[in-house]
This record gives sequence, structure tokens and C-alpha cells, in this order.
Amino acid sequence: MTKPDAGNGLRTEPLWRGSVRRWECDENDHLNVRFHFVAVGEALEFLFRSRWARPAPRVIRQHARFVAEALLATPLLARGVVLEASEASVGVWVELVDAVSGTVHSTMLSELDVTAAELGLDPEGLPGAARLPAHGARRGLSTPMRHRDFPSLADSESLPMVEIGRGVFGAAECTEGMVNAPSCVGRIADGVLNLITHLHGDGAVESRQSGRIGGAVVEYELVYPRPVAAGTPFVARSGIAGLDGRIQRFCHWLFDAGSGEMLCASNAIAVALDLETRRAAQFSAEQRAAIEAHCTPELAL
Repeated sequence: MTKPDAGNGLRTEPLWRGSVRRWECDENDHLNVRFHFVAVGEALEFLFRSRWARPAPRVIRQHARFVAEALLATPLLARGVVLEASEASVGVWVELVDAVSGTVHSTMLSELDVTAAELGLDPEGLPGAARLPAHGARRGLSTPMRHRDFPSLADSESLPMVEIGRGVFGAAECTEGMVNAPSCVGRIADGVLNLITHLHGDGAVESRQSGRIGGAVVEYELVYPRPVAAGTPFVARSGIAGLDGRIQRFCHWLFDAGSGEMLCASNAIAVALDLETRRAAQFSAEQRAAIEAHCTPELAL
């Protein structure tokens, strides 16, 4: 049984328990990013229904760190704590760990659309962001994303971005009739190879299909500007803000295909993954040149 202390004296409680199933693994043979968000989403739902007898509020912002791969058949536990609250929102921190060893696989701080007063919380009695363990704190994404004045779909079409996805959010992607955070992340994950193919040039698809090279996100921030109903048609567009050594700084935007409004904006830090060594892969000089030619720092919101 894992200890409830997540580090830095932060006491957590168990909120979800499961394991890595084969169909949740992707071409990297590890738990796909969307299912980290699925586990956290269910953990939030458990917390609110068990403590306040109500559904979890809408997520308006999330910051995630991916610390260690969760491979097939890994037993998992999500444990968390209400970290902070204000007159505008409540922050809940959840870490997904190996249920036997306690190894941390990912951490997520979710900002929820509910007030301290609505939940009867005393902000002074909560741990606060200063108690966040080092493995859950911001690292590469040190500056929080803005939460207003987002580009439109038309704006994105004049920028060096690639369409990576297009479709309609279905009922299965919704909670209480509204598109949930894991579904936004999942749609991005489904389309990332379209961006990689564009950035990395010749051989990118073959290297992925051969099983030699994969990819992994290591840090993520997402902002969800407004509720999105089932049946909303969407367009996903992505670009790259920078390349630092082995680190790629991606920007993924989801838009309402009808109104052109931003549905989800995100900054992500990712690496190409050598699937034999399970370490970040190096880029050749030719690959670096191809990637750098597309880097646009202004895409980071």
C-alpha cells in the first residue's frame, strides 16, 4: 500500500485505482496521454461525488507533468488533495502512481470552475501551491498560459501551423453533455503524427511504423475557455514554438469549426523516444534543420 504523503508533507487521499490495459497503450507501448487524463478525470469525479455529493465542476485549466512511463499491466493509483481555492476557482492536485511501488507516473493540477464558498472551503486552511512537491511543479512551462484573447481559427490559418485533426465531438466524449478534458487531449494525441510528419520530413512515418522511434509528452498545459457541447464540429491545428536540444515545444489548438472560437489551447513539451533504450532520441543535423525551419516562438500563448 502506498503512503498518502506525496512529498513536501502534502497529505493526499486515494481517489481512483486501476491498471494499464493493453488497449490504452499506444505505438510507444505505454499508457497513452489521454488515459492519464481519464484517470485524473475520474479521480476528480470521485472526490466531488463522495465529499460534496455533486458532479465535478468543469475543468478550466490543467498543468501536467509526465514523470515515468506507465507500461502494460502496471497497477495504478490516483491520489490527490484540494490544494487551493479562491473566489474564482478551486485547484485540485492529483498524482498517478504505481499502486505497489509508489513510483510517480504523472501529476496534474486542475483548476475547476467552482468557488471556495460554493464548497464551504476555507482557503487559509488548504495546503497552497507552495506545498506542491517538486515532481509536480512547473518546469519547462514556467510561465502560465493566458486565459483570454485567444486566436481564432481564421487567425491560425495565417500562421505556420498544420491541421492535425478534424471531426465532431460525440456523446461518448462528454460528461453531463459537455466535452471533457480527456477527449480534447485524446483528439490532439490522435493527430500529432500529422505534425511530426510535417516537421521531421522524409522518413518520419517510416521510423514510427518500424517501431524504432516514438514520442512522449513530458509536460503539458491546457486551457479550456468555454463549455463545449456534444455534436460540436472541431478543427485541430498545431505548430512548434521551439527546439531546445532534444526538447520540442509544441502548441496545439482546438477550434469550433462553425464559429471559429478556441475550444482548447495548449503548450506541450515533448521528445522523440528511442523505443529500444526508452530514452529521448537525438535528432540528426538534417532533422534539426528541418524542425528549426518551422519554429515560431510566437505560437506559445
